[in-house]
Amino acid sequence: MSDDEQFDISNSELSGSETLKEALISDNENGTAADIAENTDDVLEDSPVRRKRIYNRGPLIIAACIFLATLIVFGVWKCFFDTSIGGTWGMEMSINDGSEKVQFNLTFEDNKTARFHSGGVVYIGRYELADDDDHGKVLNLYIPVYGQVQLFSFNYDFDGNIFTGRRLKLTDLSGMFLSPDDSSSSKEETESKKKTADSVEIDGVTYYRWDFKPGSEGYRISKSGDFKSDEKIIGSWLYKNDEVDYSYTMTFNSDGTFEQLSPDLEIHGTYTVKDGVCYTKFYPISNSLSEQSFSYVVDGDKFSLGDSNFIKTDDKYAYKSEIN
Repeated sequence: MSDDEQFDISNSELSGSETLKEALISDNENGTAADIAENTDDVLEDSPVRRKRIYNRGPLIIAACIFLATLIVFGVWKCFFDTSIGGTWGMEMSINDGSEKVQFNLTFEDNKTARFHSGGVVYIGRYELADDDDHGKVLNLYIPVYGQVQLFSFNYDFDGNIFTGRRLKLTDLSGMFLSPDDSSSSKEETESKKKTADSVEIDGVTYYRWDFKPGSEGYRISKSGDFKSDEKIIGSWLYKNDEVDYSYTMTFNSDGTFEQLSPDLEIHGTYTVKDGVCYTKFYPISNSLSEQSFSYVVDGDKFSLGDSNFIKTDDKYAYKSEIN
């Protein structure tokens, strides 16, 4: 260790060269005054005087405490008082005397996009949150169904917490969405829905309330047992209709699944091919299996499926670039 590293020059009284000499002499028990004095000029020249820096840690401690308090407040809010609707919420109900289960999922994205999916079908629309004098907090869903945008309105509220399980409670104000009295449902399915939902009476009108819990997009299904592929159709194909300004993609995967993706609708299912015919299967919202068959022809980067003509693409989301 060098001489200058043995001393802590923090006292302002030891600022002169003579004072430093005295300090060096008095602190070295083995050397003589002459030896040390002789080398002091070199020490001073090579080693500048160092002073201790005294830091004020008060502001740092205060900032750390504020940050920690903010984390605690956010954690308590997130655990017990979070009323954000974002994310995926799922509801499951039994039908056919409990022998089958149907799962409905609702996904709310930050850009106000809403996705309603069941089985292999996903309807894509938008949502808005509003306050209503009669029904309190209202969720409006604008979902395209068969080319027409339908409005579904709900009173919404939350129950539980992350420890007991959060629930999103939707009261169907429009009587259209998952309504037990939907005339298109079978009698058995209607009774099953009524058992699943709570009834709420508002101004003499009975509404049905559904409980959704945090869920995941579990609507994709695995390939069928009779799967046969054709390497020529594997990949993504873009359909574009300039007359109606509409585009979508068909993607055939090597694992026997297919995806039909468009701006307002997705279909996920399975396929197999035989003798120039493509057979597709998927589960629509009615929970009954839908089976379709189309003749197909592949010619280089061109592909015809039934009456629809496609071109090859490397991106299954290529339809997005076609949206004006």
